[in-house]
Amino acid sequence: RALEVEDVRKIWFYDADEQNDEGYTALTKERARDVFKLIICLCGINMADLYDLRESDIRAGRLETDRRKTGVHINIKLEPEALEIIKRYKKDGYLIGKLRASSANTTSAKINSSLQKHLPGLTIYWARHTWASLAVELDIPDRTVFMGLAHKQGSYSDETYITMRNRKLDEANRRILDYILCGKDSSPLTR
Repeated sequence: RALEVEDVRKIWFYDADEQNDEGYTALTKERARDVFKLIICLCGINMADLYDLRESDIRAGRLETDRRKTGVHINIKLEPEALEIIKRYKKDGYLIGKLRASSANTTSAKINSSLQKHLPGLTIYWARHTWASLAVELDIPDRTVFMGLAHKQGSYSDETYITMRNRKLDEANRRILDYILCGKDSSPLTR
């Protein structure tokens, strides 16, 4: 369920005016695209977590919260691409307030339906898989990928003795975004 970078670029740079889409469909497709992009900008954040994010979760230019499913702390630098999308959709204190429906599942279903217009079978969960797959393609270390996905890592002793630094995740996420946006691929990070 991961897209090749060329397919991500088609979605990322989608322009309703150039596609001759009409009215509601074009707007819906654009909003779905923005959620897809935002998930990638936020290291493949899960939709259930994105749905509940509030403006108060932004501290010193970083998104800080705990992942609902795992309880793992999320601490992601908000890149300009993410901030641009958040600015467009924040409302009532929620980062995607203008897109929220009655529940996270309803919101996801509506967005998924619109994403199907970009590519049959596409869902927002593909953004999470795509972020992780592009990270692996760029030789980003597994531990950094796990950190971005807010997955638990290794054993209890790993968590006790090893502190993951946000700098590594910040650099990795920027590399992934640059790869999508300009095809840049700097030398692989060492494992």
